Amino acid sequence: MIYIFESTRNCREGAEWSRNSPPDVLKYAVGALLYTPATHPTIAEDICMQKHSALKSVALCLEDAIRDESAAYAEKCLYDTVQRIYSAVFRGLIEIGSIPLIFIRVRHPEQMRRVFEELKDFCEIITGFILPKFDHTNAGRYSEVLCGINSQTGNLRIYAMPIIESGSVANVETRREALAGIKSSLEGISDYVLNVRVGGNDFCNQFGVRRNINNTIYDIGVINNILIDIINMFSRQYIVSAPVWEYFGRQGTGEWEAGLRKELALDKLNGFVGKTAIHPSQIPVIQEEMAVERADYEDAKRLLNWESDILGVQRGVLVDRMNELKVHKKWAEKILALAGVYGVKTNGNY
Repeated sequence: MIYIFESTRNCREGAEWSRNSPPDVLKYAVGALLYTPATHPTIAEDICMQKHSALKSVALCLEDAIRDESAAYAEKCLYDTVQRIYSAVFRGLIEIGSIPLIFIRVRHPEQMRRVFEELKDFCEIITGFILPKFDHTNAGRYSEVLCGINSQTGNLRIYAMPIIESGSVANVETRREALAGIKSSLEGISDYVLNVRVGGNDFCNQFGVRRNINNTIYDIGVINNILIDIINMFSRQYIVSAPVWEYFGRQGTGEWEAGLRKELALDKLNGFVGKTAIHPSQIPVIQEEMAVERADYEDAKRLLNWESDILGVQRGVLVDRMNELKVHKKWAEKILALAGVYGVKTNGNY
């Protein structure tokens, strides 16, 4: 699989990758994760016919996208969808490497265990599970189920992406302890964690607020504080993905895209990587913004291939800025990892 930007030819493509690539690649490749209800009737066909060419990762949702009374029906739909995709691969209708990363968002650990038991014969096309409202009340059981699943899959790793969205994190009085507890809970399963995700809308709901099309989530002060605390706690060890943007439409039209690009710029500036998508039109926009600026790419290469035995600081390759070996190394590693997946922008003044 490879990221190709059809709406613009301003990027040098990244390298090929697949569901079986190393986790250090996959954690960046998740990118624009498209959420869709597991009951969607044409998911299998859309994937097998590659209806949305930009789609590289998808979440089949059994949780908030499904009403409680339809939970059992949604599971049946999920089983049917996964089996149809697997059958298409078996019959040669689509190559397994062309299937997007498939994640299943469950409601609770017992559903996760049950879903895997139903689908374990098809786990080659399942990348992992999304664990909503991950906190001290369920972390132990989620970890137990995840380790049990991986004990049955041999060399094939089934990943997890916990979502931080609980009230204990929203509440400033309990936030630090709650976040520290979540981080501690992840230590035993860190090898299986691709991303830590953030439930922006759940946090907004706690305070009865919502951004409009002309604002970013960072404009809501109380939510901004939560997001920054999450980044502070987790981003040094994990890739943290940014909250969903609620507006969509046809690509290249309307305020929704300008608003999304504005928020993506702030996501990147604050250390988030990737973003939840709720409509196919959002996917290429998110992916394009994840491609690396050429000036950043050239400086990152220089920083990680430092030539001077005397100086620890140099001028930027294409931009007048300071590159300092001791303080910009982690940034450079991140830039090259992103470039390896999403490519390098080649337009502009560079």
